Amino acid sequence: MSVVLIGFGLICLLIGVASMRKAREFYANGQEVEAVVTEISEITWYGTDGRQARGFRAVYSYKDADGKEHQVPGNSRSTLKSQFSLGERKTVVINPDAPTEVLDEQAKVNATGTVYIAGSLVMIAAGVAWFIYGD
Repeated sequence: MSVVLIGFGLICLLIGVASMRKAREFYANGQEVEAVVTEISEITWYGTDGRQARGFRAVYSYKDADGKEHQVPGNSRSTLKSQFSLGERKTVVINPDAPTEVLDEQAKVNATGTVYIAGSLVMIAAGVAWFIYGD
């Protein structure tokens, strides 16, 4: 069982590091633009416990360097519609090579990687302890 815990912990560690690296790369190569919330869309997602949740996500409108207007959904979501305001101006980061990729909440992207890394360290430590002390 200790090998399973250590193996699963290492997989989660890789996922966490990759997530953090991707977010850091996106922000390093991305372009900040001024966007406006033009719509608040209702979305559905499933939690880690399998239960369905309903919430809201902002849809942003911005113009790229060529003056072309894009409408893209943000990456943050909330169960409270009041979290977003129509007409609100916000600085978002876009991928200049793929203008439909946008990040409006860096903290949430980094939090995902952090959770994976923290969880993986706990699993690896538990696996090592189980291996050393056995049962």
